[in-house]
Amino acid sequence: MTFRQRTTVVGYDGSRSARAALDWATADVVQRGSELLVLHVEGSPETPATVLAEALARVRRRAPELPVTLESGRSLVAASCTAEMVVLGVPEQPHALIAALVAGAHCPVILVSGRTPVPEAGGAVRVGFDGSPGAERALFFAAERADRLGVPLVVTVAFSGTAAASPAADAAAVLAESARVRVRRTFPGVRVSHEVLEGTAVPVLSEASRDCGLVVVGNQGRGLTTGPRSSVGHDLVTRSHSPLAVVH
Repeated sequence: MTFRQRTTVVGYDGSRSARAALDWATADVVQRGSELLVLHVEGSPETPATVLAEALARVRRRAPELPVTLESGRSLVAASCTAEMVVLGVPEQPHALIAALVAGAHCPVILVSGRTPVPEAGGAVRVGFDGSPGAERALFFAAERADRLGVPLVVTVAFSGTAAASPAADAAAVLAESARVRVRRTFPGVRVSHEVLEGTAVPVLSEASRDCGLVVVGNQGRGLTTGPRSSVGHDLVTRSHSPLAVVH
């Protein structure tokens, strides 16, 4: 799969978190030279036409020449079938739409909270990696994005243990190094490093998200599921300090 040359879809209802998501997506699309589709989602007392007109005006203030399409009446999951990525705002109390999108989307989902600033050039991409198929897809997405934007990539591997010299730490270090080598082989221009951190994935990535432009995780990971219907991506929704990408 390639993550290039497609449209970024933004779910919009006029809320604070939706405005943050739209601002983030606008800046990101301008950086990458892509196109933007703003899709009305239920949640605003205003009519879809009014909400979308507000969204268009907001985009035009930041990027007057950006190609923008406005649409209503389609679900974000359906729109994800032909999208490069879907961007959605995360309110203080996440709703069922977010869980449904994270679980059912056909492309990467970027979750942006109302407190997330518009991205600045140079912010590193950080990817949580555990060697699972989902993590492999996340690694490729993160590496391609870092390559496209010319920013550093950090591969983060969490391990459970009480000592840095434990077998779990050694296995995590081997996993992290193998991911770094593969990135260098496929994307030789990417400045890639790796880190091995003690702890479980969610708190480790939550803390690590404080100093990067985007955190990337796979939708499902080996040993990373934290509940019967929960995943690292789901549990990071309200704990990430930067935009969160969940890759399917």
